[in-house]
Amino acid sequence: MEKIRLKVNPKYWVIFFVSFFAFANVFLYYFAGVNSIQLLLPITFVASVIVAGSAVAISRFNQREVIIDDKEIKKVGYNSEAILFSNIKRVEVGTGGFSIYGSSKSPINISTMHSNFEAAKEVLKEKIKGKKSVEITGYQYFINKYLN
Repeated sequence: MEKIRLKVNPKYWVIFFVSFFAFANVFLYYFAGVNSIQLLLPITFVASVIVAGSAVAISRFNQREVIIDDKEIKKVGYNSEAILFSNIKRVEVGTGGFSIYGSSKSPINISTMHSNFEAAKEVLKEKIKGKKSVEITGYQYFINKYLN
């Protein structure tokens, strides 16, 4: 099997930035009573840059890339680690993807924001299928959607 590389698609960060910018504008205009557009737009733009920039920096710092091959799932980032498929203890499935836990406390997260999510989902489904030692938790709808 060829290595699957997962990176966060940049378009999702743009969507996050625009969504936060729009939310901040609506909140300040309707709820905080700021009626001046000349004051409102620069404040919300700077706030959006700070929030989105911080989210991107934290994400890139913690988990820059996930690499899946025949034997393991590897997280590349500040605290790089690898989990062998035979050592997977638990998979938490949520609305945005899944978290894979091995012997360490910190998981490897694979989200729908990653490129090649479908390929990663299929590999994980194949590798944990029929294993009694892997605990799968989360909403049943998303467990069926991602892992069945």
